[in-house]
Amino acid sequence: MFRQPLRSLHVLSAVLISAVLTSTGQGQDASLSDSSVPPPGFDKVREGIKHGQLAKVDYTSKSIGVERWMEVYTPPGYSKDQKYPVLYLLHGAGGNENKEWTKQGVANVILDNLIADKKIVPLLVVFPNGNATASGKGGPPKDAGAAKGGAKKGGFGAGWGENFTNDLLKDIIPYIESHYSTHTDADHRALAGLSMGGMQTRTISPVNIDKFHYIGVFSGGNIRPQDNQRPRRLQEASESRVHELWQQGAVHSQGK
Repeated sequence: MFRQPLRSLHVLSAVLISAVLTSTGQGQDASLSDSSVPPPGFDKVREGIKHGQLAKVDYTSKSIGVERWMEVYTPPGYSKDQKYPVLYLLHGAGGNENKEWTKQGVANVILDNLIADKKIVPLLVVFPNGNATASGKGGPPKDAGAAKGGAKKGGFGAGWGENFTNDLLKDIIPYIESHYSTHTDADHRALAGLSMGGMQTRTISPVNIDKFHYIGVFSGGNIRPQDNQRPRRLQEASESRVHELWQQGAVHSQGK
């Protein structure tokens, strides 16, 4: 699959995180090692290479009963005659479908450059909104039936927890796999996130290892006190089933 270049997850995470930190003025405080610092121009549009497409995609979230949207990156030369791996990339608490990763972090530009340099394989990247609310207030999902890994309580509301877990597993992934030419197995599917998105990744992935064999947690803490056990469970699961597990940054717990 992704396996060789999902060293991709290492490369991709370093450059995307660097881009987001730089755009928010936090770059000087970032604790990236010299080997993780991307080269000059990594986030600049380059002439003479092929470019992928970044599209706004509307979909119906049956889990929470609303119309939602996400952004989807398709690589240069995307073809229905080829199957692609997929990375579901989650934003932090201050982001949304495009603010953090594609506006501030210019993820599509970085992806184009990495693919052109053959540092990662061509892949789809999905940028959903991690706050899946029906009313904007974190209301409960409508007739959803909780998917594994959803946080039912917490200071951020159900929109970031159970609602989003249902939306991701029951609506977003099925939509992507029915509308794009993708592989549909865990060996070709990655879940990663920054900050709040890292929290969500650490909450969702341990109990859904059958769906994600590539996992990236970037400066993600805990949504619930019981999630303190997630890193250990995630590590244990990764030892037997996950191809790539990368956790970066300090882990902070929330709640009592």
